[in-house]
Amino acid sequence: MASDEFNIPVINSGSGTVAIAACDVARLCGAEKIKLYGADFCYSGGKPYAKGTYLDSIYGRSSERTCPAETIFSALMYRTELNDCKPLFSAGLENPRTSPVLDSYSKALLDWAESNSYRYENKSFVKDVTYSNSLPEQKTFDGERFIKDLLNGVQELGEKTVCELKQNEYFYGVLPYMAWQKKWRKDNNLSVFEHLKLAYDAIKRYTIGYEE
Repeated sequence: MASDEFNIPVINSGSGTVAIAACDVARLCGAEKIKLYGADFCYSGGKPYAKGTYLDSIYGRSSERTCPAETIFSALMYRTELNDCKPLFSAGLENPRTSPVLDSYSKALLDWAESNSYRYENKSFVKDVTYSNSLPEQKTFDGERFIKDLLNGVQELGEKTVCELKQNEYFYGVLPYMAWQKKWRKDNNLSVFEHLKLAYDAIKRYTIGYEE
């Protein structure tokens, strides 16, 4: 619904790595040269991830005496056979190892570069043909009005029939949250319209808190 009010460019984000999404954002902003940092697509020195990544806290909370975080990390790293080689994006790391998944990331990045006329040289992607910013002309997004319309639209859902709900974009906008409520709330025998009211109250409460 927000995209109807504002031009949101489509970003290549289906490759499994945020590196390509970041490169595509740079492309859309008109970058003629893109230099990557930390996009090694390999394991180095027997370590699956750099210290301090989000997996540290997740695996740290899951660790036990019989299954410490190191065991969990190793299970992740050795879930497939590792290849002893020097991948293109190893960046001189110690004893780099790749896997089929990591190799697919490298290939996807090179395919992205080729399809968008970038060549890889001197550890950077360089645009073969100079071009102007390809972002569409932007419209001003009225966030306050959008939230107001959203709240009004959700509130009015309580006056509609079930058949009318199936044709309403506001209903589909809050449907994932309603499904989450139904799964996790103890009183999950509530009707559709009771779940709608809870969704409306939550959106309103969150929006007011954000604006304050």
